[in-house]
Amino acid sequence: MGGAGYSPADWPEDFVRMIIGRVQDDRADGPSMVLSSTDIEGLWKFGRGQGPEITGPAAELAWWLIGRGDGAGLGSSIGELPQLPRWR
Repeated sequence: MGGAGYSPADWPEDFVRMIIGRVQDDRADGPSMVLSSTDIEGLWKFGRGQGPEITGPAAELAWWLIGRGDGAGLGSSIGELPQLPRWR
């Protein structure tokens, strides 16, 4: 994942929230989904309409959102994760 033993799990909570917020703003017209964190208080809606609920640790959600992770360890209410392009 990260270099020198540093991974998204090491990211501070405020950084994770900032990343998710930026991606949320950039992908307002993207796939509809709701991200639900299992380790910090957080629920983020993406797109328009009703989409699947994606669950997992907030840093892993952020890592997947920016297109770096494959979503391993995340759950989806429909059994699969939406396909997302790499962010920026």
